[in-house]
Amino acid sequence: MSWAATWLVAGAATPVGALLVAPVVGLGGSPPTPAPGEGPAPSSVGPGTEGFIWTFLVVLAVVLLLVNMVSRLRRMEHRRRQDEAAEDERRRAGGDDGPAPGGPDRRDPDRRDPGRPGGGAP
Repeated sequence: MSWAATWLVAGAATPVGALLVAPVVGLGGSPPTPAPGEGPAPSSVGPGTEGFIWTFLVVLAVVLLLVNMVSRLRRMEHRRRQDEAAEDERRRAGGDDGPAPGGPDRRDPDRRDPGRPGGGAP
């Protein structure tokens, strides 16, 4: 059985597929099943070139996504450090010794400033 016939027979599982397959296969029912031992040797069946190409494309997409994610994480870390440096500079210039008692502390990642975007309860 050719790959096209196999594809057509597999399409017969749906009602629309049955309408499309009936003229090709014939109205006599399902095609004959091969006898045990017929068919390709198990060692000759594999994904082939198409399988290799699809696997390569998926791996390439994952690698590109990981590179993008790492660059975004580095950019976020750089901005966080710049914000902390600017805040420390403002504290030194304004004479502020630090956050008020009970206020948010930048060094404690579990406490966030509700006044900033993304702040509030963790």
